[in-house]
Amino acid sequence: KYLWSEYEILSKLQHPNIVRYVDFEYKERRNRLSASIYMEYCKGGDLSQYTSRHGIAGKSVSEKQFWLISYQLASALLYCHTGLRADEFGITVDSHWTRPVLHRDIKPAN
Repeated sequence: KYLWSEYEILSKLQHPNIVRYVDFEYKERRNRLSASIYMEYCKGGDLSQYTSRHGIAGKSVSEKQFWLISYQLASALLYCHTGLRADEFGITVDSHWTRPVLHRDIKPAN
């Protein structure tokens, strides 16, 4: 029930810096119910994988990349919390946004 509620809320979020939730499925196996949430495929992986690849290659993230990533993260959080979109044209209200979503586990892997 909790996962279904999460899916219903998060599948409505439409922002370029938020991974889309695309499907939800219940399965029963051996008298046990399991739930799966299917998300948009991200070719480059998550931020944790991105920074790990840079570390393994002996490179640090450039200052320009740092600020770009920070802007994208702040933009996604602004949208989740308020429904506002910040881009090069200013700040607009998204008509698809329905209610505030507070991300309670912000970390590179998420």
